[in-house]
Amino acid sequence: MSLTLMIAASLSMPTAALELRDPNPRERARIEQVLRQAGFVRWDDIELDDRLWEIDDARTRNGGEYDLKIDPRSMRIVRRDGDRPANAREQAAIERALRQQGYTRWESVKLDSDGYWEVDDARMRNGRDNDLKLDRRTLRIIERD
Repeated sequence: MSLTLMIAASLSMPTAALELRDPNPRERARIEQVLRQAGFVRWDDIELDDRLWEIDDARTRNGGEYDLKIDPRSMRIVRRDGDRPANAREQAAIERALRQQGYTRWESVKLDSDGYWEVDDARMRNGRDNDLKLDRRTLRIIERD
């Protein structure tokens, strides 16, 4: 590639795509305030990427875990990807479905970002353990690991 083409290509790249940085102390304080007001209690990395603040593994009090994006101008959460725990009604329905299929106990149940219920360490009457993936509506097992 010629030098002219390389320079032209670099100039055509958006500057935001090149900007990847951590927040300064003032920005971090504002972002953390937004996170707390939204019900998050812990989070991992915060960085500016593609003109949005990205927050990895933001956790709620009830066990939900999300990757978030916050608009730096409005300071609003504009995207939320992640898992959430089953509420009491969902938990009861999932428990009935699992018991009908021979499972006696399990560690956790959460709705993953793909829209499936994930059940960790489900134990059958015969002692066999599986991680399960359930259809969100029918609660049928669609995958066993």
